[in-house]
Order: sequence, then structure tokens, then C-alpha cells
Amino acid sequence: MRAALTLALLPLMVGCKEAIVAPTELNELSRYLFVEWDNEDPAVMSAGLTSFDTWAAGVERSPDASLEDRFYSITAITRPDVEGLVNHDLDPAAAPAVAVITTSAFDVADHAGLFGLADQRPLEPSSPDRYDRVITDGDPDCFAERGEGCETLASSNDINRKNVLVDVDYVLTKVWRWVDLEDGRQAIAARAYTPDEGSSADPEKYIKQVYTIELWIPAESGTTRWLVTWQEAELGLDEETVESLVASSMDDSYQAVEDYLSGEGQ
Repeated sequence: MRAALTLALLPLMVGCKEAIVAPTELNELSRYLFVEWDNEDPAVMSAGLTSFDTWAAGVERSPDASLEDRFYSITAITRPDVEGLVNHDLDPAAAPAVAVITTSAFDVADHAGLFGLADQRPLEPSSPDRYDRVITDGDPDCFAERGEGCETLASSNDINRKNVLVDVDYVLTKVWRWVDLEDGRQAIAARAYTPDEGSSADPEKYIKQVYTIELWIPAESGTTRWLVTWQEAELGLDEETVESLVASSMDDSYQAVEDYLSGEGQ
């Protein structure tokens, strides 16, 4: 009788799975989202995006608010965090991050429809000369619709960043995945990185390494957008100026996407 009872309970015991708890502190959560992006257990990223969504509910997200109110400094990731992604020996500890949050008036699916554009320049004001995207895995249209078997999308991006202070080139790998939040909402998380160390004819102005995490989460009206960029660069500028340039570039891109989706930027 006891043996029969034990066997009867076994399926219940096997079926029990400890709940995944993602970090709530922003620095730890940002690292978690980067490291766990390709975790095969969908609950891992679901927990991460749900945690971020909870944090975001308590901060200023309006695009009408000042950039200063939507800007965050994020601590660096570590060398083990990028193992298997990069072909260089650079230490990510030399690449502290900045992050900017905003709210888009458009739905997540509207944003997903832009991922497959071969020419990303209309969405990236800091790359007026070149931002060429090649899809390396997946179907952009199927991904945007979240069709069967279209949970992820991958790309290679040949980029020139240019402003009054810098003119640099680099190649960026960027990948996206759909994530179901714990309440059932459908969000997207993207991870990007430079697989190779950057180079330049000008040794005082080049981008050494870049890593990013980007989120699109359904909000009450539109989409919560979040972008973290870890970057090590030789630009001949002090760190505060570089952070300001990067944050401004991110916010300009947010606005360019809004303009494009509204028809003003096309």
C-alpha cells in the first residue's frame, strides 16, 4: 500500500518545478537579461522581463520627460558573460553601460515589422551614411507575426556612427526573441554584440567592443522600450561626454522610430 502511494505521488513530485526568480535590482537584472537571452527554458526570460516590467512601472517613461529623467548608468558585465559570443580577449569590465527608457505610441508588432529593413538609416540618425542589415537566420515577416517556428531572428549589421566628434565603423550581431510575460503579454527581447574587436585607421577614434540588451514590452497604451548599451571606445573624449553622446543617440533613435512608424520619417 505504501509503495503504491509513493508511485501515485511520483508524477506530482516530478511535475513540481521551483519558480524562477529574476533579480529586481537594475544592474543585476540587466546582466541577467544579457546572459540568459538564449536560455532554452522560456520561463527564465519570462521572469526577467516580468521583473523589468515591474521596475519600469515605477519610473518616468514618458518621451516628453527630459532625457536626464529617463537615463541610467549600468555596471559592466564580465568576461564569462560573453564567452561563446566574441572572438577577442577584451575585458567587458572596461565597457560600462548607459540605458534609456521611453514609451512608444505603437504596438510591439509594429516595431517588429521594422527589424527586417535592410537599410536601417531612417531609424538611426547617428548613422546617416551606413547602417546595413543582413538577416542571417529566420524570416522577418514570419517573426513579426510570430508565426509557427518563428520565435527568433538573427542579423549582421555593418554600421558607421558619425557626429561632429566621431566617425567610426563596426560590425554588430543582433538577435531577437519573443518572450511571454508571466501575465501572458507577448514581448520581445534583443541582444547585440560586436563579435570582433573594432579597428580604425585612426587609433584614437574607434569602437573596441559593444554589447546591448533591448526590450519591447506591451504597455497600457503602446510599448515600453528599454535599451542598455555597454561600450568601450577610444574617442579622445572623457567618459561623461561619451555617456552623454551615447544616451542622446539612443533617444534620437527612439524618436526616429516613432517618426517612421507614424509616416513622418518615410
